[in-house]
Amino acid sequence: PVSAERERERELELIKQQYLGGAKQAKKIQKPSDKFRFNFDWDAGEDTSKDLNPLYANTHEAALMFGRGMRAGIDPREQKRNLLVLEAESRRKAMAAAGIEESKEMRAAAADTKKRLDAVDGYGMKVDKHWTEKALEQMTERDWRIFREDFNIAYKGNPGIMPIRNWEEAKLPKELMKAVEKVGYK
Repeated sequence: PVSAERERERELELIKQQYLGGAKQAKKIQKPSDKFRFNFDWDAGEDTSKDLNPLYANTHEAALMFGRGMRAGIDPREQKRNLLVLEAESRRKAMAAAGIEESKEMRAAAADTKKRLDAVDGYGMKVDKHWTEKALEQMTERDWRIFREDFNIAYKGNPGIMPIRNWEEAKLPKELMKAVEKVGYK
């Protein structure tokens, strides 16, 4: 109570000084050579990040849409990973408070959930192989778009014609394939 009262008085005094102004401090005269010199260190008096009031010093972390929302500008995969860790920790604490021990089935279910979440990236798209590792039949429209962007392939007209990824997939006659190999293309 006494320290809280003292803190409140100090806060009111700071507010009063901010709005009414206080005794003006004499300006420190700088030498011209020091005036333009770059200062690599901050003065402790200039630090505005530390707040005296605990209400502002301890910021609250937002729980976006109960774990379904995402914060802009931060990697969605990292956000999901952090959310999973927080959920697992809170589940463990709740189970410990209730006196429930984690069984093999619960651990297996948690591992299965983690495996399924790892198979999906932060944007809800299934994590798949790179287009270079896929067979021609496995290529999706998205893979073809990425392929075209990688090699700066532009087209007009019929988008149904897919470019060839390598000479083996071109299904050229043997004579042409030998000529391609002879020239040194692979």
